[in-house]
Amino acid sequence: MISHRQFKRDVTNADGLAAEMAVFANSEGGTIFIGVADNGLMLGLDRSDVGRLNQLIGNAASQHVRSPLTVRTENVAVGKGRVVIVSLCCMSRRAWTSDIPAMRFM
Repeated sequence: MISHRQFKRDVTNADGLAAEMAVFANSEGGTIFIGVADNGLMLGLDRSDVGRLNQLIGNAASQHVRSPLTVRTENVAVGKGRVVIVSLCCMSRRAWTSDIPAMRFM
């Protein structure tokens, strides 16, 4: 079974994020939850992390992927922090990073 969601405590690497987004875009779409532990525990992020992540997501989707991606982000309050939710739909054209096509899951 293919997972259509990823949990991340934090993201600091635009290339890594772009690769994950390209895989989702080349499959049936998916959602990345940032500020959430691998076990699903919502840890939350502080305000400065949310601002940094929103900039990183925009850069990864537009500058680190060929066939730039359209993503939808939401910043959701959890406890005293926030979770950033990145939603991607499947694309009619393939997306890739680093001149290597992203894997296509069927």
